[in-house]
Amino acid sequence: MRRALGAGAVLLAALASCRAPASPPSGFTLLFLGRSPAASLAGRSWAPDPDKSRIVAFDGTLHVVRELTNPRLATPMAVASLGNGRLLVTERTGEGVVLDTTGAVVREWDSPDVASLYAAGGGPRVVATRSPYYVPQVATPEADTAPLIRVLDSLGHVTGGLAIIRQPALPILTDLVNAGAVTTGGGASSAVYYAPLVRDEIRKYTSGGQLSSGQAGCAGGFLGMVEAIRQLIGEAGERAVKDAQLGLVSGFGMVTYDRCLCTGAVILGRSS
Repeated sequence: MRRALGAGAVLLAALASCRAPASPPSGFTLLFLGRSPAASLAGRSWAPDPDKSRIVAFDGTLHVVRELTNPRLATPMAVASLGNGRLLVTERTGEGVVLDTTGAVVREWDSPDVASLYAAGGGPRVVATRSPYYVPQVATPEADTAPLIRVLDSLGHVTGGLAIIRQPALPILTDLVNAGAVTTGGGASSAVYYAPLVRDEIRKYTSGGQLSSGQAGCAGGFLGMVEAIRQLIGEAGERAVKDAQLGLVSGFGMVTYDRCLCTGAVILGRSS
């Protein structure tokens, strides 16, 4: 057996030496600069430089090739790509500033939370969480149903939410326990990844939002509800159940981690 393995290794080495040399790597993409997320756009990596109130562009060899400054940039903490030559900048105090690659301001909006952190995957959908870069010492209590992650369009308008916030024993700590980093893909149904500031974990939210803290158990968020409705209105395609009249959706999960196991069920019927 050892001889066979040795012969195989020699053969692989000989084949490798006969292959054409591998092409050099096209370059590097910067994901973070310090603690701040960077964005990839137009063959460049764009990262915030909060100490100098600017956005810095790097090429594939990680050399600085451009600097963007604007009176509207105060303390940029994160950069995300909106595609079409647009960069979304998160200010430390939560405002969103959209720039083009020349540094001109395209639009801006106020934070939907005390201070928000934005992410986008190169498409029109933007997601926002409570920023880990600016957490107020005293926060205003929020409703139990407040979304953990807000969904915005590229104009900064809130269009929806994912999951619900965790309510701590001391309401003034609401912003602290719900702050965290976030990232997402470019599509409208792309998963959203959220990393809480006070927990060593990364949560994944898919379509439907899970309406919990990412521990969906057998619930799967609204996926079961969506499938049941599709079956009843005749839009399930090849999965369609013939002559379906009733749909039962059930699930269980741990809601915001500190409220024990919860269960629920709903029965839907086809309208006559």
